[in-house]
Amino acid sequence: MKCDRCEKDAQLMIHTIDAHQEKTTLHLCTTCAQELFIKGAGNMDEELFAYFQDNLKHILSGFFEEQEEQKERRCSHCNSTFTDIINSGRFGCDHCYTEFFDKARQTLKMAQGTTTHKGAVPKNFTPSAEEESFDIEMQLMEKQEALEVCIAEENYEGAAVLRDEMKELQKAIPKE
Repeated sequence: MKCDRCEKDAQLMIHTIDAHQEKTTLHLCTTCAQELFIKGAGNMDEELFAYFQDNLKHILSGFFEEQEEQKERRCSHCNSTFTDIINSGRFGCDHCYTEFFDKARQTLKMAQGTTTHKGAVPKNFTPSAEEESFDIEMQLMEKQEALEVCIAEENYEGAAVLRDEMKELQKAIPKE
């Protein structure tokens, strides 16, 4: 196999599946892999790339001459690491949810393709104002990301629609 970037012999074959379930295979030599994982993957989703980069640094460390020893962050309350949480399948304490929010979100997105609950909800469930507010804020974040994509692609009509939807969502946030 030849490297997809420089035509040298490829030592790595990386398979990725995007949010639309499209599979991509990338063949890389160690030099191009190191450049790609250190400098960034261009148009790859930033959250996905951060997760991808963190995990591949560990997996591919044998291919790179320099390996930085990094201590894993621990929960300030229960001293759990994110690796402990992944291995056990459980958060160590309620503080872990806030301390590892970003990593947990990335892991959910990679494992399930989304970070929002799409399953059944009990019929008698009534969300609290805080839950409703959080849900709306999450929708606003998603629309903001989509808005940035529309602007980057110069799709101003789509951007205007998203802007208007965001204004409506902001009006719907419950006041405390």
